[in-house]
Amino acid sequence: DPPTGACYGSIVSRGRLVQDDLVHHNARIGLTKDGRFVVGYFNVSQFDLQELVAGVLWIVRDGRVWIEDSLEEEDMSVQTTGPDFPTVSAARTAVGVTADGRMLLLTISGKTGVDGVDLRRMAELLIAAGAVQAINLDGGGSSTFVVNGTLANTVSDTCQSNRMYTCERPVTTVVCVHARLEPKCYNRSQPTWGAECSGHGRCNSAAECKCSPGWCGGLCHEICPTVSPSISPTISPTLSPTEITIHSAPSWLEQAP
Repeated sequence: DPPTGACYGSIVSRGRLVQDDLVHHNARIGLTKDGRFVVGYFNVSQFDLQELVAGVLWIVRDGRVWIEDSLEEEDMSVQTTGPDFPTVSAARTAVGVTADGRMLLLTISGKTGVDGVDLRRMAELLIAAGAVQAINLDGGGSSTFVVNGTLANTVSDTCQSNRMYTCERPVTTVVCVHARLEPKCYNRSQPTWGAECSGHGRCNSAAECKCSPGWCGGLCHEICPTVSPSISPTISPTLSPTEITIHSAPSWLEQAP
């Protein structure tokens, strides 16, 4: 809510419930602790969630544009643009998932009423990129896309310090994609989360496991793979450490009606 700075919608971050909004009925997208995306209208208590963010309108459902149906279903009081919200050209941000479990993030730069895209065009672009489900997030001046610490889109809010320039708008919630974090072990002198190296190693003062021979993984919980001396292991150059992929399709998706 720009006038008050309040955050609409339920939020789960790293498995912790930050806020449970029981007042506003809007589309949500979440990631469960066992690696499934959940999209639609549901209560936080229905799933064991690792991450959750709410938006305004379920714009792609089952690979089709779903805007008109969502307008009848959702609480539109959370947006401040007015009745033209779905059709006005504006900066937009959305998050979606593909049939094979990849997450898509799309931001289109613009300025409300001047430049950008409407929600139908946003949905069409997501479908063209492979989305089967997608929700619209806060757009307009809140639409900001940062890659490796560098602003990657053109923001539309005028800077308060110098009105010749535009600046990022302060927001309450962001969607962050990052490299997988190595789990930490439990060190008695410096307690952190995790186990004490699964009984197959020692936890040092930096809360990192030093595994016994033959054991691997961040918590020494995996038997090290055996590699023939005549075969050099390779890492596929097509994989990115920041890629978010769920490999258990088709069971990766729970759709809430």
